Amino acid sequence: MNGLLRNMVALGAVGMMSMSPAFAGQSLGVYQTTDRKMDWGLELCGDDGKRLCITLLDARGGSDTPAIKPWIGKLIVSGAKPAGNNKWKGNIRIGDHTLNGSLTLWPGEKLVMAGCAYIVICDEATLIPALP
Repeated sequence: MNGLLRNMVALGAVGMMSMSPAFAGQSLGVYQTTDRKMDWGLELCGDDGKRLCITLLDARGGSDTPAIKPWIGKLIVSGAKPAGNNKWKGNIRIGDHTLNGSLTLWPGEKLVMAGCAYIVICDEATLIPALP
């Protein structure tokens, strides 16, 4: 994991933008950054229970920084819209920048977040299932 999306995950500054409210729904599990230093809770949400919401649950080691602490326990991805089987789309907000993004889940294997800004600046980040 590198580049723009790595920074986004490391800083906890991901925000899938949606006009619909996010309601707690079916849990899809806890996933971690590939270095296992951040935990993310995935769940289906929204009025129809088909949108994706992600909460930053915990940060450890080098990821447990003053910049991350305010994001722990907060909804980071809010109501990404369904775009197929285990796929969601929306705008990923990183500070003053917006990426046109997608999230694809391979349950029990990985979650891949991908996005592009200005059509030419693209990157992706992968989360993996938390260890039992």
